[in-house]
Amino acid sequence: MLLVALDIEGCAGEVVACAGQLALDLNCGLELMTAVAVPAGLSPDDVLPGRRSTTHDVVLREAQHALELLAAPWEKAGVATQFMVRFGKPEPVIVQRVAELNPRMLVMGTHARTGVSRWVFGSVEESVVRRVHLPVVVVPAQGEGHNPSATLAALRAESEG
Repeated sequence: MLLVALDIEGCAGEVVACAGQLALDLNCGLELMTAVAVPAGLSPDDVLPGRRSTTHDVVLREAQHALELLAAPWEKAGVATQFMVRFGKPEPVIVQRVAELNPRMLVMGTHARTGVSRWVFGSVEESVVRRVHLPVVVVPAQGEGHNPSATLAALRAESEG
């Protein structure tokens, strides 16, 4: 199983494309997971105006749907997929899921922050890589010289060698 940690608003499509091809090449499944936050000013138990659902239910349902859409092409290609949505900050949620699932590999994307924004927001990817003890593939966002074919070719060569 490959664990694919996603920021749905980031470069999720690129990350899932890379992970899906790796899953096909390695003959294994994918778990797509994301960490979500409750909108500011609301608690998970607040009932939204005009709905019977809580904030928690709505946010989970929307995140689950986004993951399902991202996985659909790979499911059609025969890759077994599962989904995990958790509330919380990405780094601890990802590290905890790695410990629970014990995946073969972790695949993540990068926002490519530099300078002040990197200093202010930090790098989830960098922090996770330091805390987990398994291979991690970090897929760069387009605009960083992204070349999925070269990335996959290098990974195949490494796994065969």
